[in-house]
Amino acid sequence: MHTFQVNSRINENSILSIKLPKEWAEKDVNVV
Repeated sequence: MHTFQVNSRINENSILSIKLPKEWAEKDVNVV
């Protein structure tokens, strides 16, 4: 369930994710 929402958010916030710090990106990748 969480993976689904996270995936949608990453897809929509893909550009924002790149601007976000590396720590955030690492956490996002771990969630996937």
